[in-house]
Amino acid sequence: EEVKSAIQKVLSPDEVEAVYPATALVEYWIKNNNRSRWPQSYCFEISAELSPERIEKAMQDLCVKHTALRSIILPAGNGRYCQVVLKTPRSQFFKADLSAISDGESLSAKQKAYLSGLIRMEYSPMTELGGKILLRVGWIRISEKKALLYIGSSHLTIEGASVYRLFLELTGQAEAVSDAELMDRHFHRLMYGDRREADSYWNSVLRGFRSYTEFPKLTDTKASGKTEIGFACCGSQLYKKSLDFCRDHQITPSALLCYSFGKSLMKILSAKEVCFPVAGSGRSPSEIELPGMFVLFFPLCLTEEDTILSCQKQLLGSAETPGCGRILHI
Repeated sequence: EEVKSAIQKVLSPDEVEAVYPATALVEYWIKNNNRSRWPQSYCFEISAELSPERIEKAMQDLCVKHTALRSIILPAGNGRYCQVVLKTPRSQFFKADLSAISDGESLSAKQKAYLSGLIRMEYSPMTELGGKILLRVGWIRISEKKALLYIGSSHLTIEGASVYRLFLELTGQAEAVSDAELMDRHFHRLMYGDRREADSYWNSVLRGFRSYTEFPKLTDTKASGKTEIGFACCGSQLYKKSLDFCRDHQITPSALLCYSFGKSLMKILSAKEVCFPVAGSGRSPSEIELPGMFVLFFPLCLTEEDTILSCQKQLLGSAETPGCGRILHI
């Protein structure tokens, strides 16, 4: 009743399709960012032959099929928040022709200024994404043959992992499938999943840990005489080499990053095991492209004997075990 009363202060019952609890990470962001809706903007280069009319029609279809594109975060009372799915989309499409101020193949200074102004507008209290407008899509011509596809949304309802999928759907390179049933199942699993199964899973993973590994503090290496440990990246080839490695060894990029971070911590701390919180997509492998914001924090524990494959198995297990998301509310 408290949640219902809080929602009805902002919306009428006829406007609401569904109500879900906001994840703890969303609540943390709101409380620590002055209740900002955290706008995010993306630009993808496309052929100018892909008409703005086609993009606008695709946007309208996506807003019907994807519940996340119709979701708004509202206070639910007692310092908590909820995700409300609206029946009617709050989306906006626009088009702009900047070809007259083109500077050849690359973006001109005036075109960059236009895009900067557009992004600043998204953060304005009067137009902030996630309020009156939940999704803003734009078709921006930058030359005779090129255009930019602009996608703007609130990071509280759509995470970065979903944006590229939206781009593919907007441009007709991927089929959009209704995700209402998947979202309902996802939240139901977190709210009503078998807690005993989740407890059993975490007890096996934590292996006696009662707290997270303390992150090493910066010290004056000259005064202490300790050897400073540094890390060097591979330059512009790092991203490609990392993806190639993941592809060759059948692992996910998140497993590679978490495993590398854990092993680095062990080396820095001269420890044989470490435990630290990581952010997960909150999706099972079959739902990895589901648009929305379901990021969860959960502990990842590694020992000297762990391999990158065992790290990936732990990450996948946290996504597939019912009720694991509740670790955030203990």
